[in-house]
Formats: sequence, structure tokens, C-alpha cells
Amino acid sequence: MGAVAQSLAEIELTIVTWTADLILPAAIAGLILPVGLVARVAVVHVRKWSAHRRRHTALLALLSRVDPASTGLVWLDHPVPLAYSVSGRGGYVVVTDGPARCLTEAQWRAVLAHEHAHLRARHHHILGVCQVLVGAFPWIPLFAAAPSALTTLVELAADRAAAIRTDPHSLGSALRTVENRCA
Repeated sequence: MGAVAQSLAEIELTIVTWTADLILPAAIAGLILPVGLVARVAVVHVRKWSAHRRRHTALLALLSRVDPASTGLVWLDHPVPLAYSVSGRGGYVVVTDGPARCLTEAQWRAVLAHEHAHLRARHHHILGVCQVLVGAFPWIPLFAAAPSALTTLVELAADRAAAIRTDPHSLGSALRTVENRCA
């Protein structure tokens, strides 16, 4: 019995050493490959986003007018009510003439507070990280479902911030007015 135990002890040591020699490279590869994939997708995403923002800013320079009374506010002459924020250094808010024609002053302040909340909280960056993860790991259900869910959450967060900065009634009535009368 002693010889069998001795043989098993030697085999066990060999198996443990051999297994450890395999686990370390597998663990390193298991970390490096996903990180490399995320990095590659992130670089492509940032390049596309930067090019898109440059084109967008160039078009706005041709088509819009800057509001001299308000920093970071750009106007487009168009009747369709629209307001959105553009992130990045020197982020700004773009609005059409549509909301200005059909909203009260309190409602207008609520709309602007909503868009500025997106810029302050860097919601665009949150959504960008989400898009990178989806691009890197589209087969993971959580990442596949995340863009839709996070878009809803950042809109609700901006609504909440706007309601706190202005008042909930102005924000709610602005949304209803734009949906019903301005459309």
C-alpha cells in the first residue's frame, strides 16, 4: 500500500504542475483577447464618432445661427420642434425654431435644462461605452439589450434633472405641447 500511495503522490504532483502550466497561459489569453477586442472596437468607434461630429459641426456652421445671448446654443431655422445636445469639448445644444414658437418661457427653460443635463452627466459617453461593448461582444444578451435600456435611462435621468432645475409641471407640459401642438 505504501508503494501505491507513493506512486499516486508523484503522479498528482506531475498533474498539478502540468495543469498549472496550462492554466496560466489560458488565463492570460482569456484576459488579453477580450481587452484587445474592446480596444480595437473602441478605436474604430471613437474615429467614426469624431468624423461624424466634425461633419455635423461643419454643416451646422453653414445652416445655423449661434445665439449670442446664450453660450452653447445653436439655432436652426426649421418649423419641426427639435432639441438635442452634441457632446464633446465645447458641447452645445441645437434647437429649431419650432419649440420656441409653441412653448412658454417655463417650458422652454425645461427643454434646455433637459439637454444641458445630458451634457453635464456625459450621457453621450455612457451610450458610447455601451455601443463599444455591443460591438465587441454582440453575442452577450446583456450587452445586446443594453443600448435600448440605457437610452431610456439617460432620457429619464435628464428629465429628472430638468424637473429638479425647473419644475416637473413645465417639463411635462413641454413634452405634451411638443407632441400635440407643435408636430
